[in-house]
Amino acid sequence: MSASTGNTAAPLTIAQIEANNNRKLTADKIRQILTKVRNNPKQSARRWVWELAQNAKDVPNSRFDRIAIQIILESNRLTFAHNGDPFSMQNIMSLIQQVSSKDSANEDESVTGKFGTGFIATHLLSEIIHVEGVVEHWGGFKRFNIVLDRSDEKSEDMMVKIGAAIDHVRGIEGDSADFPVIQNYEAQRKADSFDTKFIYPLDRDSSREAAQAGLDDLIHTLPQTLVFNPSIASVEVINQVAGQKETYVCHPPEPQTEKITRYQIEIKQTDGTTEKVFFTHQSENCCLVAEVEKDALALVKPTRSQPVLFRDFPLIGSERFFFPLALNGLKFNPTEDRNGIYLHDAEGKQAIENRGYIKEAGDAYMAFSEWLIDAGASNRFVLAQTRLPKEEWEQFSKDWYKGLQAKWRGWLLEKPMVETADEGFQILKNTWIPIYGDKREIKEAFYELCVPFYGAGSLPQKELLHEWIDALGPKDEWDTWGKRLDIGLEDLVKQVASKENLSALAADCFQDESTAVSWLNTLYQFCHEQTATELLTKYKLVPNLYGLFFQLDKLHQENKDEPMPDEFLAIYHQVFPSDDWREKVIHREVILPTQNLQKLGMSDLSKKVNEEIRKIAKTNVGQRNLFLERKDARDILIEILRYFSLGSQMDNIQAQVFSRAKQVWKFDQEPQKISGLEPFSFIPALELLVQLLHDTIQSFKTINAFSIELGLADNAGINWLNTYLNLIAGSSSLKDMLEYGNIVPARNGQLVAFEAVHDFGTDETPLNDELLGILSRLDPKQNWFGELPAQGLTLKFKKTKKFSDLGEALDHAVKGNSK
Repeated sequence: MSASTGNTAAPLTIAQIEANNNRKLTADKIRQILTKVRNNPKQSARRWVWELAQNAKDVPNSRFDRIAIQIILESNRLTFAHNGDPFSMQNIMSLIQQVSSKDSANEDESVTGKFGTGFIATHLLSEIIHVEGVVEHWGGFKRFNIVLDRSDEKSEDMMVKIGAAIDHVRGIEGDSADFPVIQNYEAQRKADSFDTKFIYPLDRDSSREAAQAGLDDLIHTLPQTLVFNPSIASVEVINQVAGQKETYVCHPPEPQTEKITRYQIEIKQTDGTTEKVFFTHQSENCCLVAEVEKDALALVKPTRSQPVLFRDFPLIGSERFFFPLALNGLKFNPTEDRNGIYLHDAEGKQAIENRGYIKEAGDAYMAFSEWLIDAGASNRFVLAQTRLPKEEWEQFSKDWYKGLQAKWRGWLLEKPMVETADEGFQILKNTWIPIYGDKREIKEAFYELCVPFYGAGSLPQKELLHEWIDALGPKDEWDTWGKRLDIGLEDLVKQVASKENLSALAADCFQDESTAVSWLNTLYQFCHEQTATELLTKYKLVPNLYGLFFQLDKLHQENKDEPMPDEFLAIYHQVFPSDDWREKVIHREVILPTQNLQKLGMSDLSKKVNEEIRKIAKTNVGQRNLFLERKDARDILIEILRYFSLGSQMDNIQAQVFSRAKQVWKFDQEPQKISGLEPFSFIPALELLVQLLHDTIQSFKTINAFSIELGLADNAGINWLNTYLNLIAGSSSLKDMLEYGNIVPARNGQLVAFEAVHDFGTDETPLNDELLGILSRLDPKQNWFGELPAQGLTLKFKKTKKFSDLGEALDHAVKGNSK
């Protein structure tokens, strides 16, 4: 293809074509990066200040050794200045062409970056930057200023401005008035000579907001950044908009050991001066920093907004990397956006190197932590922040990091990491971290619940609780701890239930059982408030009257209006050996909020016991009481009837019958007054006891035998029975029992049935014993001495042997004998 003959323009030389292409490449790169910066304004707003600080740090200061930086925010512009050495022509051309002057092999470790792509991010503040400074050229010093104008949308237009800027700086090589010579510059330089200035016009609200955002981020992260960059002596921030001035001064480092160094950052403000203290640990490729309180070796927890990873300067966006300490990777390979590091390429050189640096940092972290522990540092939860970073993991890279995490956590478990509630330090593996509830106050209430049970020496201090909860990390990462450290509500309930009884709980955790019950009530209330009362039916957690733990649905509540005395609960168990209500009834000191439970009271006990002792069986010859067939029937009845209500008169029918029974059976039980007996009906037991007593009395057959058994003379025995029988006769509930058994002493000394006895005449005309004797001699069949009451009995009988009856009997007897 031949060249067109219609084109009269002179052909471009190779040098011109190369220069044109270079400018086109520069313009295209600037436009691409600016587009990216504008599409991520939030991150770029934080990034610009660090890009400028990084470039300032890379400038040596041959006169004053360390760099000082000054930032001035005005309503319409921002000025970033420093006192570093003058520019070189290479520096100026790098700015214009946006080419980094840093060694491509990254061999100069003192240089982090120099006017490369990161610098373009500062154009978020302004598309036009005015650069002022001093340039050293051919052994002399000249002042210069250039304009970096990136306002064009087309590369071709931007190329023109790049060319104009290059043409402008060529004047440095001549005698242009734009570049005045400075005589004796080095001799005249002062520490506060901020000759290098980057001036950003702020002509939009978005620019002013970005400027303020950058300064806010600077203030939060600058102290530890100065620690990582000791070549920066100070940073002065003058915010004329807010009327504030702050100066950050990094004091010379104070070595503690070969690898440990102490740094002090002084912050001078309008209203006073504050100081921050940091310790660093330096390894071959990494530097770790830990902030501590000024006057105590108490670790300061980094805020969530602070970057974790640094390449001398913060990698914006690394806040969610979650390494335990701020990590400066001296040789990190950051991403192009400087928001993290390459990790997830299995074979990429940069990712492989970075993974090696992280592993080295992990070893340094453990060594640094060991030193801090030995030095007595507090707030050690800071060192336990080992959760997985928020990264877009590949499976292999996630497994790799989890392996490191498990190693670190295994190491932590064996260390005295936890400041406990008893003000000591506990080894982490011997510590419990209470975790329950979504709200802060619920978590703290659960903590308070756990303290008495686990002991103050096994839990973190309350003010550190939330920090330790955070330090444990997400639940789905707890497996790498290698041991359960958390304790939840159900865990607590299960461990309480494992004690099995109140006595064991009190012995292990409390001073006495009453204190233990009081704590259990708090636990029940907490479960109720958290709508977790199902745990009380899932686990054996509620003590019965024996103090044994049972599931709640297996227990009954005692009716508070009809409490059951322990003595009668014991009687109930005697009556029903396979049914012990002391096992079924909830401990009396237990308080269960709003639980709808079946209740048991004294009326229920009375009904059940009396039903049992009245149980009868029908036979061919009548009915028989089944209870009285038990061998322990009499013992149970005696036990029931020995108890009296507190207000009882001890001469009532029950007391007198009990006293008579005690004389006959000679048992040891004594009457006793107790409270709560009002709902109990004693009549059935009293009737049966009387029945058994009558069986015993009739077994003696004669008053003489009865009297001997009781150690009484005959007359005293008759008097005893007379009093007893009148007692029974005078009781509306027991008078029918007079007809049970041969219990009435007859005139012949025999014990006979009440129905068989007749009154001894009437009060007006009583019978005559001599006549009765005559009758019995005349007719032995008419011996009335077995039908008449013994002398001294005052009991009234249903039938009467009258004097007239005696007369008729004598007449018949005489007539019979006369025949």
